[in-house]
Amino acid sequence: MSGSMGRRGGKTEGVKALVHDVLALPSFRHPTDHVIRDVFRAIQRKAEWRQRYDGLCKDIGVDLVNQWGGRYVLYHFGRPRRKGRADAGAGELIESYTILDSHDMRS
Repeated sequence: MSGSMGRRGGKTEGVKALVHDVLALPSFRHPTDHVIRDVFRAIQRKAEWRQRYDGLCKDIGVDLVNQWGGRYVLYHFGRPRRKGRADAGAGELIESYTILDSHDMRS
């Protein structure tokens, strides 16, 4: 297997970079319990990020992009306690997401 496509981490580096860029927004300095949903909503609203997201989905698949996107958000905030799952709702990039305890987050 070659280069960045040989390992799962290499495949998802683009997802990690996208999540990192979104989390750099000032609005994520004080995240809510629904930060995973909020990150994907931000991706959906900004054309440049949506293009990157769509390209990643084409390259490695929507399931992998969404799963690792959520995972990278979780890692960014120090793997806070999970409070459950929620449906994202119609018209969202993700179907469901993990609700995080914002009081347990660190940045």
